[in-house]
Amino acid sequence: MVNEVDNIREEIISIRRQIHMYPEVRFDLDRTYNLVKTKLKEYGVRINENYGKSSLVGIIEGNGDKAIALRADMDALDLHEENDISYKSKIPGKMHGCGHDGHTAMLLGAAKILAQNKERINGRVKLIFQASEEGPYSGAKYMVEDGVVDDVDAIFGIHISTEIPTGKVEINNERNMASSNVFEIELIGRGGHAGSPHKAVDAISMASRLVGEIQYLISRGIDPLEPFVISVGTLNSGHSSNVIPEKATLTGTIRSFSKELTDDVIKRLENITKQITKTSGGNYKFNIIPGLPALINDKEKVKISARACEKIVESKNVLITDLPSMGSEDFAYYAQKVPASFIFLGARNEEKNLMNFIHNPKFNFDEEALVLGSKIFIQHVLDFL
Repeated sequence: MVNEVDNIREEIISIRRQIHMYPEVRFDLDRTYNLVKTKLKEYGVRINENYGKSSLVGIIEGNGDKAIALRADMDALDLHEENDISYKSKIPGKMHGCGHDGHTAMLLGAAKILAQNKERINGRVKLIFQASEEGPYSGAKYMVEDGVVDDVDAIFGIHISTEIPTGKVEINNERNMASSNVFEIELIGRGGHAGSPHKAVDAISMASRLVGEIQYLISRGIDPLEPFVISVGTLNSGHSSNVIPEKATLTGTIRSFSKELTDDVIKRLENITKQITKTSGGNYKFNIIPGLPALINDKEKVKISARACEKIVESKNVLITDLPSMGSEDFAYYAQKVPASFIFLGARNEEKNLMNFIHNPKFNFDEEALVLGSKIFIQHVLDFL
């Protein structure tokens, strides 16, 4: 069954390129949604549109009671593509810069072969095509809340990576990707003339001190063996060179694998903010926007993934690692509900100059990985069921 994917190689690549040319973001996925729906109907796959938002599920009924879910995300990024390729984005300011076009194409390829061989499948397969992985509102969260994985025994996902050469696979043994929470801090001072700083309360000065204290908090306040990152992503203040601004606003993310440590650091961060503004004669507003939970792989499902991948790319090309990523993924919501494994599929090809990482305006990947991805999806179904 797996080798039948070779016969539809060009179709899988064509689907990926169609999606790539017309990227859509968040839940505004009309074109992508309809393409997926049309393909699933063409393949004879039953469709359920009652889960989540702008998302759909294909269901393949085999013979047996066990059930497996496979997931692909469909959304793109607010990013202007700079690649010089025939299938470059036709939508200014939007781009498939994270490989979701490939994920969708791979799962559709697997869907076609699985549907053609459903009598050989010992159970039920749910093919999840999900909106808004990039956020700010998680499509997976809505899917889980609507019960998409309540009737499955395991879920598996694949993410394309140009950090890994084509033909290789990497799987985290347990701690896979970090949780992510957003902070917004507004520092409130008193505006004034640049020549009379003693008559003002300098918001930029408070912001500068806070950024420095955040770095100290990480380097001296947290166990160096504990994966934890705070990054300040924006700092906005002022509008004129000779005016001391009244306000400065910082935003950033807190990433961790420990909710207890995250909660503690948030308290400490607010205390630091409070002390800086108090000693400066200012004030502050502090807001935390809860983000994604940590993505934890199930060890037993990792073993299933490893065996499945070894049948496609050989054991020497499958790396099992304990080194986590501090990036985040809303696949974590599925993994909280049902045993899961999320793997990274190599798509880096230096000879083809396909090396830029995700979320880069020149991101692109080796399309030979698409065939491997479809095969790996199918092998997971065969092995698990």
